[in-house]
Amino acid sequence: MEVDAWTGFTRHFTHVKTGESAADRALLLAVILADAINLGLAKMADSCPGITYAKLSWLQAWHIREETYSAALADLGNAQFVHPFAAHWSDGSTSSSDGQRFRSAARAHAMGNVNPKYGSEPGVQFYTHISDQYAPFHTKVINVGVRDATYVLDGLLYHESDLRIEEHYTDTSSAARSTPSAFAPSGTKRCARAVQALADGGQAVDETLLRHLSPLGWEHINLTGDYVWRHNKRAEKGDFRPLRRALNR
Repeated sequence: MEVDAWTGFTRHFTHVKTGESAADRALLLAVILADAINLGLAKMADSCPGITYAKLSWLQAWHIREETYSAALADLGNAQFVHPFAAHWSDGSTSSSDGQRFRSAARAHAMGNVNPKYGSEPGVQFYTHISDQYAPFHTKVINVGVRDATYVLDGLLYHESDLRIEEHYTDTSSAARSTPSAFAPSGTKRCARAVQALADGGQAVDETLLRHLSPLGWEHINLTGDYVWRHNKRAEKGDFRPLRRALNR
């Protein structure tokens, strides 16, 4: 209730037909909490006097959707982003993403029977993007049989927060495909700078060899899945990291 008073995030959970906000805010928050802690509506109803499963189920069906969650999450993230204390952690320009798996009922066995990591146990994953200020800004429920890489760019391109992510870290399963797609343009620009630096220094550059350059190296990509940001190596706004000098041989 208190956080909603600060941010007003519950206003986004509108009725799918009428567009009106939920009349019972306590009931709405109970549904959201049941989702958040993976408790389920039946157990939430048992835990809350005066709340029935029918009421929770009705509200979930008409007010809870992926787009309402996305809009509400953006409000929460923005409120944390502009808070002065958040600047002690970072400026919100770096992020990381990873998946968290939750087991599901046995009848959903088909959802997990192709995953090499979890075997045949059924389940789903919540794939979450988190900023360097420790605020989640995009979450998507995915099948455990799908590679995380499929959803890395979704969070970077389609989140609704005010964050402007400039650098993203992920683990090996996500980096295999999407990370090169996201950072190749940046690597291309840096390759051009390196070639120009050689030319400015009077060194001849064989342009027939340039096609063999890769716009992306793995040195600056964190493949551990940890939320770690090295600010002592961050380039100033508008600047680039210094080019490494070739060793004399």
